[in-house]
Amino acid sequence: MKSYLSLVSRYGKIHRKNERISVLCIVLAVCLVTAIFSMADMGRRAQENYFIRTNGKYHISLTDIDQQLIAMIAMRPDVALSGWVYQGCSGSLMGKTVSFAGADEKTCSGLTEMKLAEGAYPVLPNEALLNNSAMEQCGLSIGSTVLVTIPDGMKQKYKITGSLEDTGSLQKADVYGMVLSEEGFRSIADENAAEGTTYRIQFKSGANVQHAITEIKENYGLSDHQISENTALLGLTGQSKNSLMQSLYLVAGILVFLVLLAGTVMISASFRTNVRDRIQFYGLLRCIGASEKQVRHFVVLQGLRQSIKGVPIGLLAGQIITWCACLLLKSVSVQRFSEIPLFRFSTIGLTAGASVGFLIVLLASLSPAKKASEVSPVTAVSGSTLQLRTKKAANTKIFPIDIGMGIFHATADRKNLFLMTCSYAISIMLFLSFHVMVVFLNESMPALKPAAPDVSITMGGAVLDRSLAERIQNIPGVKNVYVDNRELVCTEQASADISGYADYTSIDIQLEKNADDNAISSIRGLLPPGCRFSDKRLSNAEAQSSFYIGAVFIYGFLIIIALITIFQIINSMNASVSAHMKQYGIMRSMGMSSKQLRRMIAAQAMSYALSGCIAGCLLGLPLNKMMFRYLIAEKWETGWQIPFAPLLLILLLCLGSAVLSMLRPVRQINQMSVMETINPRD
Repeated sequence: MKSYLSLVSRYGKIHRKNERISVLCIVLAVCLVTAIFSMADMGRRAQENYFIRTNGKYHISLTDIDQQLIAMIAMRPDVALSGWVYQGCSGSLMGKTVSFAGADEKTCSGLTEMKLAEGAYPVLPNEALLNNSAMEQCGLSIGSTVLVTIPDGMKQKYKITGSLEDTGSLQKADVYGMVLSEEGFRSIADENAAEGTTYRIQFKSGANVQHAITEIKENYGLSDHQISENTALLGLTGQSKNSLMQSLYLVAGILVFLVLLAGTVMISASFRTNVRDRIQFYGLLRCIGASEKQVRHFVVLQGLRQSIKGVPIGLLAGQIITWCACLLLKSVSVQRFSEIPLFRFSTIGLTAGASVGFLIVLLASLSPAKKASEVSPVTAVSGSTLQLRTKKAANTKIFPIDIGMGIFHATADRKNLFLMTCSYAISIMLFLSFHVMVVFLNESMPALKPAAPDVSITMGGAVLDRSLAERIQNIPGVKNVYVDNRELVCTEQASADISGYADYTSIDIQLEKNADDNAISSIRGLLPPGCRFSDKRLSNAEAQSSFYIGAVFIYGFLIIIALITIFQIINSMNASVSAHMKQYGIMRSMGMSSKQLRRMIAAQAMSYALSGCIAGCLLGLPLNKMMFRYLIAEKWETGWQIPFAPLLLILLLCLGSAVLSMLRPVRQINQMSVMETINPRD
């Protein structure tokens, strides 16, 4: 042995059980932090892709500005892409409304939600892109020439140079979408174009968008109403000043703090228990001449050595949990969640997990290291490992001796009681805090109702033909038909139900999952002129996709917290019982029965659980109310109520974990002889 620090690895090999408990605690803490941060990062990326697909990839838009100002803004070093997007004008094509838009190729592809499916962008004023549904319904192809009624009522011919991907907004509104060149749009623009025309700006990655907005306002004299944020995209990058987004940032900060605190408490509790269990060993080091500084170095090195083992496992476990969440979304629909990153490492999650694993282990080992360095050599000589100094004995007047001893073991060491209480309390606080995000998800992105229609048919308030609903119900691929939202019409009783309504003004249709566009074409073929056909399939799919992303990751957080709570409580209780093993052996040698021993350990476990549950409720409920007020009450004017269901769930989980945590220690003690218990060896 060249150095006393060589004892670190040898001690770990001999005392493998204690080593495993500490490593497992680090693994759980790192896994918790890595999984939550990685899932949040993946969820943010997925939602960002969704909002870019539906709103366009721009950060701000400007209105009422001249070309000279545009030239100056485009030259800013923090601007990546900018351009005019023209909208607001409409016409008609084959009796159906056409919504016109105009932009150059770079602007259209980089700053708008309009994506080229096939062909080329228009360059000349008489060239245009048309959305896929319009191409199909009008029987057009790339290269065709089409006669379109423009805003002033005149007819104009356009050559189709390419097709656009359908968007949910176009299909829901039952209009065609046509994209022209900038010159082509300006040549047909009417007074409505002024409201829809904006100059969109995309800033470079890492740019301070709010600072740039302030500079643009001050330097060019623009007012607040001339600058609009793309709130969703800026919000996901943490740069929105929207009040709801500011509330989200506050809540996210609280959750991050709680997650990091949970990891710190897990590791600190384990380290303190291990140091208390090794008091005699540290006394022996002092006997052979180790200084206080050397003992401190020894303890810190033990912690770092355990981190080297536990951190990689925790990082991998957290990343695998994230991949499982992404895989779950992919299994729902590969096409709908095609942009969800799969088997991709999250830099944010790995960095956060590694920081917890090494930095917090280092910080958490400082206090135990100081305590270990203060151990007297007399401790080793006397063979004592009991370092607790208490002024009161166990209370045996109110409780039986075994119950009283269990409560005494739990409460005598106040620092250990504090850490164990924190383990329970932080788990409860995390669970209640993340539950607010569940409520926020349901309010901001409600899931589609079971009766949500795929297609809606109206005729401007006019009465529809009585037989139309019956004929639609008989089309292959149609699942259900609703008339004026009042009655579900089933195939078997279609005629009887329809006869009960002499007049109706709307029909809502649900399609089978495997229904194709032939069903849509058949429905369209039955409609009289003047009907408005709203195809909501794509918009429903987009909304449902956004909900699924949020639901999988938020509920995933809750599941992770629940599982980590169970493992952490069991692990902490095992470590605590292991630290008291010699005391239990002495009690058995004095005549304590196995039944009394079980009751004593049960009393100790429940003391930790009850103190933690009480603290968790006292701290978690006010925190839940505060987050609810910031996120939900002020936005949707919904009153806060005590979340009884999630509160009861997490309390039962904590108490159940406390019960499970005492099973293994009791079984282990009963299987050991009295001498093995007094002088435990790993």
